[in-house]
Amino acid sequence: MPDTSGRFEWTATVVNISKGHSLKLLEQCPPLRDYAVYVSRIKGNVAAGMTKEDAVNEAMEYSIEHNLLYGYFLEQKTGRMS
Repeated sequence: MPDTSGRFEWTATVVNISKGHSLKLLEQCPPLRDYAVYVSRIKGNVAAGMTKEDAVNEAMEYSIEHNLLYGYFLEQKTGRMS
């Protein structure tokens, strides 16, 4: 008989994809690796003193230039310029 109580228990596995972590997973999943590089770039830019907006813009340009999630970042850039 299905549970109709509306109460559910969920379990999740959290994986650290920060630089230097989960290397095997990142090798096996290029889009996830590309995203991890993008996020790392933003964090490094902010730590170097950039505003969050400038840090994101620079990371997006870097990602486009280095073919990281190419279609996604190009689409986002095009959408932001319209």
